[in-house]
Amino acid sequence: MTSSRRRLLSAMHLGGLTFPEVCRRTWTKINEHEILTCAAAISFYALAALVPFLALVIALSPRGPL
Repeated sequence: MTSSRRRLLSAMHLGGLTFPEVCRRTWTKINEHEILTCAAAISFYALAALVPFLALVIALSPRGPL
């Protein structure tokens, strides 16, 4: 068995947990730490910051030959 295959199998061992149990625990922790709410807030503010940035780029861009 190659070393990469051995590493993959050891990573998929999951410490004796079943795959549904790992998924359940992961979903619980995501909800506990409000990961999705933080991701939505970051996305919203990134899009909101894009408007003034584009206004700055347009204001500073050269208008062509004079």
